[in-house]
Amino acid sequence: MVPGILHCPARVNRNEGPIAEAKARRTEAAARFTHLQARVIGESARALVATLAALHTLETADALLSAQEKQLQSVQARLRVGEADRLALLSAQLELAAGQVARLNALVEAQTSLGLLEDALQRPLDASSPLPSVPEAHLRDAQGHTHT
Repeated sequence: MVPGILHCPARVNRNEGPIAEAKARRTEAAARFTHLQARVIGESARALVATLAALHTLETADALLSAQEKQLQSVQARLRVGEADRLALLSAQLELAAGQVARLNALVEAQTSLGLLEDALQRPLDASSPLPSVPEAHLRDAQGHTHT
């Protein structure tokens, strides 16, 4: 120590510790939010992909069922004029029944997928509103592809 000069200890800011703790908590909360946001976006994208696939399957089942109904009508008409036998009629009826079951299964899958999409979006879907769009990168991620 030098005589005549007061030596003061280095002034420590009493607030530095609490400020650092608050910054750390804020950074941690931001990281949790970002993680949650990414998870919700991923779940929504996967649910949308599944819903679109289920709706496509339903559309295909509808088209197939329509074709099977026409086929049955054709066989019935041919049976009336003697160009088809009872076995052809039964076969067409069986194919129609199988098509109806396939369509019903596709409808159940579509409804289930729409419910999962509503859950992921955390809001009900209105039949008049279009499905939400998801950026293509999210769709590729949801389908198990990685984008570069």
